[in-house]
Amino acid sequence: ESSLRAMRNEMMEEHNVVAVIGLGGKIKGGAGVEKEIKIARKHKLPVFLVGSVGGYTEKETTKLHENNEWNKINDAGSELNEMFRSNLNYRKIFAQMDQYIKRKEDK
Repeated sequence: ESSLRAMRNEMMEEHNVVAVIGLGGKIKGGAGVEKEIKIARKHKLPVFLVGSVGGYTEKETTKLHENNEWNKINDAGSELNEMFRSNLNYRKIFAQMDQYIKRKEDK
């Protein structure tokens, strides 16, 4: 567990990470995706969760949707996050995310 935590921290600290994308993950037993979200937010990185693949990310995006709490993972707004939650056109949602990141970098 400590080596995984160290690896996750190193990836986000020492590389040019601009966002974290969560896909699936275990629902029970402390999902690795959950831990990666916490580390990413500690580093002020936006997180995008693909809920349409199931697993932990489906559960978490449903909760964020129901409570309108997308701001807990990023500041992209509900439209883009809703696409990640339910859209199966992954090419389209990743293109939208790429545009979001480029706009943030231009600021």
